[in-house]
Amino acid sequence: MANATPGLLTPDEFDRYTKQWLAAAADAKALAACFAAPGGKMPNVQFTLQQVVQLVSTVGGRFVKARFLVTDDHKFSVALFVTDAADQQLSAYYVPLAAANAGDAAQEVVAARTAASPAQVAVHATQVPHNLVREWLLNWAKAGPATPAMFTTPAGAAAGPLRGYNFDLSDFMTPLYNAQPFDQQNVCLNFTLHEFYAPVSAALTQTFGLAMRLYNPTEKGAATSNIAAKDTTAESAATASDDPFFDIGQPSPPAPK
Repeated sequence: MANATPGLLTPDEFDRYTKQWLAAAADAKALAACFAAPGGKMPNVQFTLQQVVQLVSTVGGRFVKARFLVTDDHKFSVALFVTDAADQQLSAYYVPLAAANAGDAAQEVVAARTAASPAQVAVHATQVPHNLVREWLLNWAKAGPATPAMFTTPAGAAAGPLRGYNFDLSDFMTPLYNAQPFDQQNVCLNFTLHEFYAPVSAALTQTFGLAMRLYNPTEKGAATSNIAAKDTTAESAATASDDPFFDIGQPSPPAPK
């Protein structure tokens, strides 16, 4: 039975969607299809600021868990929920209420590019330099279809696919200091691709990640659509922003919630 409150999942829905994610993550064709979007791959998911306010307001909360889903319409999504220091769930399962825009991928890339400067100062330990997050965003935008190898956990393929990321609650609270005007912001979880060489491997490892950033859909340039995932196109299609990016999650290997 579906949850009657928009933006929330029942436990049964959450369990079904996470099982569908595990099945898709092991099937190259299904995985590529669940990330498919007009013009390429999905660039992000977006939560309304009110959803995030409710999450960080959870009494006793210590962590925010992001878990990957495949919904009944075969599309990738993310659920967020709060746990305490003992890993007991305290909140409902929140899913995106704000719609991602096809042009947001280009906007995030150009925002990361143009806001970078030698004077940039981190306001939080988990803030990511714009030039660095730009590389991760471009890696995802320029890569081909999503593959199972992109969702291998640090524990290796034998441990099963990546189920999501774990965040400290304060990591979701920090961006709220910049949320002005407060009622016009979304929290955008941008899709990134980290590239590195793992031990005893001659091949380049690519691992899917999440970069969090405040996003105002009313800003000039926010409503761009059908923008190719190319740096030159993004440069002219979106306005720059100096809002910080955060990439602070620890990968979650297969384990109960």
